[in-house]
Amino acid sequence: MALSITCPACQTSLSLDQSLAGKKVRCPRCQAVLDVPAAAGGGDENVWTALQAKPRLTPGNRVPREAPAEPVPAPRRRVASPLPVGWIIGGVAVGLGLIVGVCVLVLVLVHEEPPPPQPAAFVQMQGPGVNIKVELPNEFPQIVLPPEIVQNNPVPPVQPIVIPPPVVVQPPVKQPPVKQPPIVKQPPAKLEDPDPINRALAKVRAGSAFSQAEGSKELHKLEPVDKRRAEVVEALKRVANTPAGSAGRADAVRALARWGTKADVPFLIGLIDHQDRAVREAVITTLGEWKDPRAADPVAQRLVNGDDRPWASQALKEIGSSGEPPVIELLRHPDAGVRREACRVLRVIAGKAGHAALVEATDDPDAGVVQAAREALPAALRPPIYGPNQFIKLNVHVRNPKAWPEIEAKLKKLADAPKAILRASTSGDYKWVELAPVNTDAETFARRITFARIVAVHGKQRLIYIDPGK
Repeated sequence: MALSITCPACQTSLSLDQSLAGKKVRCPRCQAVLDVPAAAGGGDENVWTALQAKPRLTPGNRVPREAPAEPVPAPRRRVASPLPVGWIIGGVAVGLGLIVGVCVLVLVLVHEEPPPPQPAAFVQMQGPGVNIKVELPNEFPQIVLPPEIVQNNPVPPVQPIVIPPPVVVQPPVKQPPVKQPPIVKQPPAKLEDPDPINRALAKVRAGSAFSQAEGSKELHKLEPVDKRRAEVVEALKRVANTPAGSAGRADAVRALARWGTKADVPFLIGLIDHQDRAVREAVITTLGEWKDPRAADPVAQRLVNGDDRPWASQALKEIGSSGEPPVIELLRHPDAGVRREACRVLRVIAGKAGHAALVEATDDPDAGVVQAAREALPAALRPPIYGPNQFIKLNVHVRNPKAWPEIEAKLKKLADAPKAILRASTSGDYKWVELAPVNTDAETFARRITFARIVAVHGKQRLIYIDPGK
């Protein structure tokens, strides 16, 4: 049934469906919103006035100014609603159900029926006094029984027992006796000599150089026995005189220092120039321990060798005053290192002669020797130290070298102290002299020189040129 209403704005008649009763509609001409009454009847043309209508302003149809204008709501838009959550859950459940159903169907089709149970098998064993019947379990169908023992098979006949004839034992044949080889008695093991000296001598007399070295070391540790001393010394000397390359020579010399006596000093002095460094060390050390005066000069000569210098210096200090003369001679050695070491040795063993030599050594051109000589002297004998302003330089023309000692003595008397320092060096016919102490200036000192002609005086340099005419 249709409903008929009239738009109050534009007086347009509208025919509506019964289903729109009680709802709002929009006029298709003026776009006014109309309320459709819910109690509208069907079939008759009823004119209804809209409760709320906003006419469209047109030149032919204007709403009075006094009438209140109501806002027109915006047209409704249909928004697509999202997919319901229930549908998603239902779809997932349906999918899982299908998967489970397929799995069950596959298991049903693949499953095999178990084989029917097999009849039980029996094992029967019969014999004299034996009648056993055993049922085999069905869990072991893989067991295959021999046909002769399966049930319902005939029992094999019993075989008769055959007794073998008696065996005749022949009497054993007598064999000739086997001759055993004669037993060779081994010689008894040689017992070790209880005497340690004999054991060490046996090693020293052996041909091996290492055995000789070991035996010499053992003898060096043993306490000497006077009755065996000559025997041991002879064996050690034999090892010490072996050719070059023997490893036990130095050890033999050290053992000789313990077993030998001063009668063996000449033998050791003969080895002091040995080519083996270890042998020389052992010889020099042994001679120092024995403190024999005969070894003083040979040991002092070893100061010249740089390798032997430490041992020779120590040996000379142990020998004592008997080594003073050869050491004083070394103060004139051209090697400054030898002169310095001689000063150190004289510091320990020097007497009056050694002190005088050390005083002279304080004028040595090498500063190291001067320092060693001053340290070796007692404090009371050390010459004073003069500064540069206390030295006077002289250039002396010496035509005859033999006249120089006389000129030197006269120059020392001109110094301001009894113990004057005079250092001289030669350059052709001239002597360059440094004299101290001289506490005056060069011109005043030049007036003291009466035995020579004054050639020139340089006051600032404290230098005087003189000519003695000799």
